[in-house]
Parts: sequence; structure tokens; C-alpha cells
Amino acid sequence: MTIRRTRMFQATASAFVSLTLGAASATAADVVVQPNSGSGLVVTDASGSQIRLRVNEDGEVIIPVLVNGAPRNLPACVSATGQLGPCAPGVVGSVGPQGPAGATGATGPAGATGPQGPIGSGSFALPYAGATVTSHAAFSVSNTEASTGVGIYGLGGAGSGMNADSGAGVWGDSSVSDGVFGSSKDGVGVLGNGANVVGVRGMSTNGRGVEGYSTNGYGVYASSANNYAVYAHGINVAAVHAESTNADAVQGVSVSFAGVYGKSTGPKGGAGVLGESAAFDGVHGYTSSTSAVGVAGFADQGNSSGVLGVGKAGSGVAGVSTSGTGASGISTSGFGVFGHSDSNYAFVTDGPVQQNPNQGGWVKAMAFVVPGGGGVVRCFNSQLAASVASVPPCGFAYSRLSSGQTQIDFGFPVDNRFLSATVHYTYRSTITVIPMSSTSVQINTYYVSNDASEDESYSLIVF
Repeated sequence: MTIRRTRMFQATASAFVSLTLGAASATAADVVVQPNSGSGLVVTDASGSQIRLRVNEDGEVIIPVLVNGAPRNLPACVSATGQLGPCAPGVVGSVGPQGPAGATGATGPAGATGPQGPIGSGSFALPYAGATVTSHAAFSVSNTEASTGVGIYGLGGAGSGMNADSGAGVWGDSSVSDGVFGSSKDGVGVLGNGANVVGVRGMSTNGRGVEGYSTNGYGVYASSANNYAVYAHGINVAAVHAESTNADAVQGVSVSFAGVYGKSTGPKGGAGVLGESAAFDGVHGYTSSTSAVGVAGFADQGNSSGVLGVGKAGSGVAGVSTSGTGASGISTSGFGVFGHSDSNYAFVTDGPVQQNPNQGGWVKAMAFVVPGGGGVVRCFNSQLAASVASVPPCGFAYSRLSSGQTQIDFGFPVDNRFLSATVHYTYRSTITVIPMSSTSVQINTYYVSNDASEDESYSLIVF
């Protein structure tokens, strides 16, 4: 040890110095260092920059190595005379209980993100939680065995006992809940993106392959710019099956095309659209347009029908209208309406039949006349409303000109129609029908036995 001159004191020393601290007095062989008043004794390292020992004038001893030096496994004690040394047995007691933890200090600023290190191998303990700020994947696992392996396998409960697709990036497996669950407040909960194949696929052996649920929005929403928004393919069952308790099971809306379009291309033939109902219409059509129809059928090949109705015990086709035409048949060059039955009537009606007066086939008007006894007693006028078509005089203007001569004006042209007159209750009279105008005729009855015109009851039919 070298003792050098300082501003505080001057001293000389030998190679070794032994210091006795406290109130002990010096002996004749001791080296005594006496600093100036107000100064102390300082011992440094070889460079003079590190203080190893400092003794102040008041007796305070400072040894920095006790604070920042290498730790040791034995405590140090001070005797009553100030001598420093190992503690006697029993002086140091056992470690006391841990005191309460202090309040957590404020979080310091985050440091700069370091460069990404190389991918390593190893393991971590569960439960595991971590946080990072990076433009790369926060957690990345790679499995290069794509034929049978998966990237990440997550198990909830006992598992389903199923196998994942070979080479799956993530496999979620659960016996009682969702295999994979994704949630987002303002974004997509689960997003699947397939560059050349399926973006999201759902498969199930006995349950639903894909299920969507929403309280106030769409359960499942599909959109495509240039192809089908939803495409379904069924091999032995319906490609699409929809059920609803209190609303339409399937609803189609289009601005300028068909709301619902069905097409069948099988060689054996199948319905493009088939409707079936247990207690209501199998197919029901509705339109609010004044010039369109609720249900329209078109056929452009051979003798096929635009609309076909088949009824096992009821009507094959039923037309119902409150104030318009119940059923209407229109054809450019074929039958407007055609009826056929192998063993029953081809055409049946339970109400009056009407036909334009310039067309043939059906009766236009009928009258049973009793001259001098009530005139037109029974009649039918197809040009009137059905409710009054058979109410005498049925809109006919009847007059008795003289004995055996009467005149009827039908109110519509009959000069181009076929008329048939028959005398009732006698075979000795004749009847003649003479046109008087385009709408009226004169009927003459002549009793042959008396060789005179006499009043006779007769029937007149206009075809």
C-alpha cells in the first residue's frame, strides 16, 4: 500500500498498514496517520479513481465494496471496540417474514423495437401470455410436413375424435363447443381467403356444415360481382333447403330481373320451380301491377304448355278473381282454352256463359214468349252481367204488334247471327222470324187449322 500526499493531509507508511477502528489507542509499532482537522483518510485502487476505504475525522468508516462488490455468503459484525470481523454463532437470527409489497411504480417508456431474431426452437410454460409491437407475425409456427401435419392444433375439452385436413394451418378441435371461434367488434370475426379455391368451407357428417346467426342483421350474406353470390350443389338431396316459422322461407328480390329463377336441365325432365304446401297454395303469385299477371308460364317448344295444372281429385288449374277474370286463355294461332276428358265433360260451368255477339259457338240470347200472357216469361242475355242475365225481360224490348205478330229488340246485333224459333203446345201452327233491324226481329205465328194469324207461345234462340 502506498500512502501519498493529498490536500487533506501528509503521511508516510510502510508496505502494510493495519488499522484498528474505534476508541483503541495506538502502540509504538503502529503507523499513525493523522489528517488535518476536517479531513479524513482515503485508500484508492491503483488508478486512484476508485475509493476502496474512507475514514472520516468523526470516526465514520466507508467501505464501498460492501455495497457494490461481489456477494459473499457470510455476514460481517462489529465488536464493542469497533473491530470488524465474522459474526459469532447465534448473533444473526433467522430471516423474518416478507413485508408487504410496495405500490407498483409507473410504467416506464417502451424501448425501441429490436431487430427480429432468427427462428429458434424450444418450449414455453403454460399458461403463457406475451405482448409485442411488430409488423411481422407476433407468433409464428411452421410445419413443413404438409401431407399429414398441421401448423397449430388447439384442443378444447376431450376433442371431437375427428381428423383435420392434411396440411391444415390451424386446427381447432372441441367435443362440446366451437372448434374455432373468432370475434370482432367492427371487423370480420373469421375471414377465409382462397386464391384459387374455397375461401371458407364448412363440413359436417350429421350436422350443419355452415351456420350463420344474427339478431338484427343477415345470418349469412353473400356477394359476388360477376358470378353467383351463393352456389349450392346437391347430389341426392335438395341443393338448398330453407325453413321459416313466421316468414318466407326463401325470398328473392331483383330490380330488373326475376326475383326467383329456377331451371332444370336433366334429360328426364324436372320442374324448374316446384312448390308444395300442406295447407296453402303450392305456388302463389302476386303482382301489384295493373297490366301484369301474378303467375305466368311460357313454353316455346312443340306442343308443351306454358302452365300445367294437375289435380288428383280437385281442379288441375283453378282461377279465382274478386272482380276480374278468374282464368284467361289467349293464343295467337292456337286454342285460347282447350278442355279434354277421357270419361267426363271436357268443359263444365255452374254459371252463365258469355261470348261476344259476333262470334259463334255459344248461345247469345234465349227467350220464351207468351203473347198476351206476360210477354217474355223466361230469358237469357249473354251480353248482360250474370246477375241480371236471366231476369225477365233480360234487357229485351218486347212488343205485341197484333194477333200472331210480336217484335223483340235484343239490344245487340243479331242480323249476322243464327236464330231458331219453335212454337209451343201445338203442332198445327207455324212460326216465322223476320229481321226488322240489326238488333230486332218480328215473329209471326200462324194457326193452320183456322188459316189465320193467332197468338202462340214460342221460344227464340240466337246463336
